[in-house]
Amino acid sequence: MEIPSPAHALLDGVSRPVRKKQRPYRALRPVSPQEAAVFAAVLKGEFLLKGFTNRDLREQLESGKMTDPQQPRRASGRTTRRLRLLRAHGFIRKVSHTRDYRVTAKGQQIMTAALKLRAADVAKLVA
Repeated sequence: MEIPSPAHALLDGVSRPVRKKQRPYRALRPVSPQEAAVFAAVLKGEFLLKGFTNRDLREQLESGKMTDPQQPRRASGRTTRRLRLLRAHGFIRKVSHTRDYRVTAKGQQIMTAALKLRAADVAKLVA
């Protein structure tokens, strides 16, 4: 049984920059539309068992036709940076000897809380 905790206890920690292997990573913005789209894509049920790859995440996030030949490479780079940021914050981990990533327990908890908070009805929260 989980011990109830306020949302700020979860979200305050990821709202600060982190440093991994002498490299700084920006703070996450857990309720921003861009971060919420990444969280929702990573938490899709189809990725629970096998995990997801850069390509899977890119297909979820990048919409529209790629007309310029450089667009797929740029989209792949953007997705790589998103994955690196999520790894630095401990939300996902890489599966050894594969290209797959899986969501960690910490990532599941924080990303779900951020998505629920974003979708919460303000009128019900204030009442």
